Amino acid sequence: AKTSRNSARTAEIGSAPAGPTTDSILYPGLWAAAKQAKPDQFKMTLAISREQQTAAGERMYVQHRITEHADEIFERLANGAHLYLCGLKGMQPGIEAALKEAAESRNLVFATWIKGLKKEKRYHVEVY
Repeated sequence: AKTSRNSARTAEIGSAPAGPTTDSILYPGLWAAAKQAKPDQFKMTLAISREQQTAAGERMYVQHRITEHADEIFERLANGAHLYLCGLKGMQPGIEAALKEAAESRNLVFATWIKGLKKEKRYHVEVY
């Protein structure tokens, strides 16, 4: 599929602010409005741990979605997209491990790559 420069730069990566069930997704109207306003620039993929499973039958977490969509994520990041990590502090290690594995499979040194995103102010972390 052909994408414009803007659509390649804009991505929702991972999940919307959500809990372990569909009814705990925060701001569903906001996400729906964003998708409607910019359908070519907004993609939301949920990871709902108590309702979805991986192909191996495990609970679905954001790091699994990162692995599934690594090609698109890294393409968008290479074209200037931002990566936002927001949620429980305990999820950060798993997400960063998935990013590290994906980066290294692309012959990137993870520490250097993530440092570059931070320097460019394109890696945003808000954990609690």
